[in-house]
Amino acid sequence: MKISAEIRDEIIQMNISMFKAYVKGDIDVFSEYWADNIIIHGTAKGESFTDKETAKRFYQQTLDQIVDVITIEHKNTSVTGFEGYWI
Repeated sequence: MKISAEIRDEIIQMNISMFKAYVKGDIDVFSEYWADNIIIHGTAKGESFTDKETAKRFYQQTLDQIVDVITIEHKNTSVTGFEGYWI
């Protein structure tokens, strides 16, 4: 699968914007990039969400674990094809 440099750069910019919003605690901007029927699997038991609103509520409730706790340093982003999608 080949991807143009323009599309790759657009995907990377979107990823950076989304992650910055997450780190700042702006869940509305963070979730703008999600489909309504997004499926998110977290790292802990019970952190599986099958729709946008449920995931937004979870992230909103756990902002204290992220905002002013983590920073973006030495972020290296790449784009890879996976089952017909670019990730």
